[in-house]
Amino acid sequence: MANPVMEELKQKQDALRARFVGKQLSEVPTPSVVLDLKQVMVNCERMLEAAENLGLQWRAHIKTHKTTELTRLQVGDHLTIPVLLIVSTILEAENITPLLKEYQSKDRHVNVLFSFPLFASAVPRLAAVSSQLGPDGLSVMIDHVDQLPYVKAIHISSGHPPRVFIKIDVNYGRAGVKTDSPEYPALVDVLLAAEREGWLVLYGLYTHAGQSYGARKLGDAMHVLHAEFIHAHNAALKIREKSPGHASLVLSVGATPTATTIQSPWFAGECDVPTANSKGSMRPFEEELKELWGGWQKEGYVLEIHAGVYPTLDLQQVATHARHIGLLSEEDIGISVVAEVASVYPTRGQNSKPEALINAGSLALGREPVSLDKKTSNNEETAKPYTGWGALMPWGVLAGTEEKDRSGKILGERFPNDFRGWQVGKISQEHGILTWVGDEGKKAPELNVGDRVRVWPNHACIMGAGFEYYLIVDSNCRGQEDKQTNVTRMPIISEEEEEDGTMLSHPSEEDNHDDGLMSGDEDSYDEDDISDDDGDDEHLAPPPPVSQHTFAPPFYGRPPTPLPPSPSLTSLLRPSRPTTPDASDDETVANGGGGGPEGSNEPLPRASPRVPTYEYYGFVLYLFSSLSFLIYLLWAYLPSPFLHALGIYYYPNRWWSLAIPSFLTMTLVYIYVALAAYNTEYLTLPLGSIETIVDEAAQVAVVDGKGQIIRHDKKGGVREEKRQYGHGYGHGRHGSTDREVLLPGGGLNWREVWNEGTDAVMDVPLAGVCEVLYGEGREKGMESEEDEEEYEGKGTLHSPGNGLDGSRVGRWS
Repeated sequence: MANPVMEELKQKQDALRARFVGKQLSEVPTPSVVLDLKQVMVNCERMLEAAENLGLQWRAHIKTHKTTELTRLQVGDHLTIPVLLIVSTILEAENITPLLKEYQSKDRHVNVLFSFPLFASAVPRLAAVSSQLGPDGLSVMIDHVDQLPYVKAIHISSGHPPRVFIKIDVNYGRAGVKTDSPEYPALVDVLLAAEREGWLVLYGLYTHAGQSYGARKLGDAMHVLHAEFIHAHNAALKIREKSPGHASLVLSVGATPTATTIQSPWFAGECDVPTANSKGSMRPFEEELKELWGGWQKEGYVLEIHAGVYPTLDLQQVATHARHIGLLSEEDIGISVVAEVASVYPTRGQNSKPEALINAGSLALGREPVSLDKKTSNNEETAKPYTGWGALMPWGVLAGTEEKDRSGKILGERFPNDFRGWQVGKISQEHGILTWVGDEGKKAPELNVGDRVRVWPNHACIMGAGFEYYLIVDSNCRGQEDKQTNVTRMPIISEEEEEDGTMLSHPSEEDNHDDGLMSGDEDSYDEDDISDDDGDDEHLAPPPPVSQHTFAPPFYGRPPTPLPPSPSLTSLLRPSRPTTPDASDDETVANGGGGGPEGSNEPLPRASPRVPTYEYYGFVLYLFSSLSFLIYLLWAYLPSPFLHALGIYYYPNRWWSLAIPSFLTMTLVYIYVALAAYNTEYLTLPLGSIETIVDEAAQVAVVDGKGQIIRHDKKGGVREEKRQYGHGYGHGRHGSTDREVLLPGGGLNWREVWNEGTDAVMDVPLAGVCEVLYGEGREKGMESEEDEEEYEGKGTLHSPGNGLDGSRVGRWS
C-alpha cells in the first residue's frame, strides 16, 4: 500500500521540477538557494578518496543539506563500503531510514548516529528507527550516567542493543565529558556494566573540535585534528585499563576543517608541496600523523573521520585555510543564494561609498560571522578585513569585476583578514545591505535596481535550513551554467509541519530512484517555450524524463546525440569531401517525385554538412597529442624549484612519469596475452560439440525410443515428425511400407530409421552409415526393380528436397 505522505511529497517534487527545470537563474523567485552539482560532486569524491587512501573509516554528517540525493554522494552510491551517517535531529534519522534500508538490500552495512546527547523524548522515535534498521543500525551519544536509562529503554522497545559513543569534550565546551574529570571513570564503569548485561554496545569515542573553525593558516587545522585523536586515544586507554579484553574501539574525530586536512597532497604521495610542519621540524607533520595512526590501528583501534559541511563549503571553511590554496578557495564553494537588488544608495555608506539593498536577510543567509585572526589583522595597515554576513560572487553584472590577490584568488591566502569586493555588511530579518570594501580611489562595480546577485554564505548549515528546496545548476555545462537541471526538496524543516501534514518525510525506497535529483532533458525546453510570466506555471513544459542516476548533470540519461561515423585510417589518407556541395552533386527531382514542384526537373540541393571534414579532426588530435607530450616532458624534467618559482606547487609525483609508460606497456602485453588465452580457452569450442557442425539457425533431428523423429527447429521449438512405422502408415514413395522400425526384441531397426528422410540435420554415426549401406539384407532388397528404383541415388542424406514428400534417401552421391 502506498504511503500517502510519500505520494504527496512525490507530487510536490514533480511540481517543483515542472516549475523550475530548464529555467535560468534570472527567472526564478528570490531569494533561492542554489547548489552547483559539479562542485558538490567533486568535494564528496575528494573526501571518499582521501579516507580510502589512508585506511580510515568514513562517517558522513547530513545536517547541512538534509537530503537523500546529497547523502548518496557522501557515501558513494555505487561503492561497497559501510554506509555510516550522522544526524542532528530525529527527523533527519527518520527520513534517511528508507535510503539506509535500500543500502541494506544491497548488502552494505549501515549505521546512523544521533549526535545529540540522548534525552527522554527521543526514545520512542529512535527505537522505531532501530527496529527498522535492525541490529547495529542505530548509534547514540552519551556524556552523563543519567542518560543510560534512555539507552535501556531503546533496547527494550526495539529489541536491539544500541551502539554507544561517549562524547568527549576536546576543550570546545559545547557538549561532552572531559577525560580528566571524575565523571568520566564513573561513566565508563556504568557503560561496561551495562554492556555485560547485554543492552548496549560500548562502541567508541566521539569528538568534535569546533574551535578548528578559528584556524587561519595552513597547518593549524591539522594540528587540531592531531589533538582530537590524542583526546580520543587517551579516553580509549582508560577504558582498556578497566576492561583489557574489550573489543576494538572506534576513535571518531572530525569537523570539516580538521577532517578535510586528510586531503593533503602529501598523503597522496606528492611531497613537493607545503606541509604542516611541527614545531619548526623539517619532517612533514603528515608523516608523523601517518605513523601514529598506523601504530594505533595495529593496537586494534578503528580510526574514523566525520564531517558535514564539506560538500558545499562556505566562507567560514575557506577562511580556515585548512588545505592548500589549490584545494580550498572560492572555486570550491558549491552553494549560494540568488537575490535581487531592490534599491541602491550611491553615497550613503562610510566615506560616501555606495550601498545597495537586497532581499536576502538573516532568514536567507543566517547570522554567523567569520572571525578574524586577531594575531595578524591589526598588523597589516593596507588590509581590508572581511566583516560581512556574506560576499557576492563574480556572477551576472559583477562577472569580470572581481579583484584577485597574488595567489589568483578572490578569497586568497589572507582571507578573511584581507578582502576586496561587495559584502553583506548589515543585515536584518529580510533586509541585506551590501557595502563596498575596496582601496581608496577604487570605484565599486555598479549595481542597479533589478540586478540579480549571488551571495556566498558564511555558514551553509544555518543558511540552508531556511529554504524548502534547492535549485540545481551544473557549472560543467559550458554556456548553460545558470540553467536549472533539477530541484531537490529538503524534507526536514520543522516538527510542526510534519504533524499537520504539510511537511513530508523523505521519499521512500522506491521513490528514491524516481524522485532523486534527476537531470533535466535540455532538449525538451526551448527558449520559446518558457513563458515570460513567472506566475503562469501551468503552461510550462512537463518535467523531464527521469534518469537512472539520481544526481547527474543534464546530459546523463539522454539518448546520445547522433554523430557521423568515425573515419577509418584509409579514409583519412584519401582526399576529403569539400565542406560545400558542388552543383553536380545535386539530385534532380523529376515528374513531381521528391520535394520539388510536380512535373518539374528542378534540382534539389543537398543540405550543407553540419560537421567539419576529417582534416579538422586530425588537426585537433595532432594539437592535443603534441600539447600533452609537451606537458609530460615539462612535468618529468623541470626541477621543483623552477616550478615553485612559477607558483606551481600541486602536481603529481614524478615517479608516475616513469610508472605510467611502464604500466601502459605491460598493460598492452597483458591484453595480447589475455586475448590469446581467452580466444583459445573460452571461445574455441571442443571438438565434440555439435556447434562445430551446426549453428543457431540449424534444424536438428533426433530419434526417440519409439523410432519417431523429433525435430528441433531454428526457433527453438520441438516438433514430432508424424511417422508410425509398421502400422500401415508409411511415407515412402508408394504411400506405404511394410518395414518395421521396432524389432521383435524391443529394440529399434536403426537402418529403417536412418533411411527415413527428414529436412533436419541428423547425426548418423559411422557404424550406422555402414549398416545402411552394407548391412544384412541390403543386396536382397536391391534385386527388386522397385527397390532398385528407390535407391538410384538421387540425393544425399542431408538434401532438403528429400524426406518431406515421403521419398526415401538414396545412396550417398
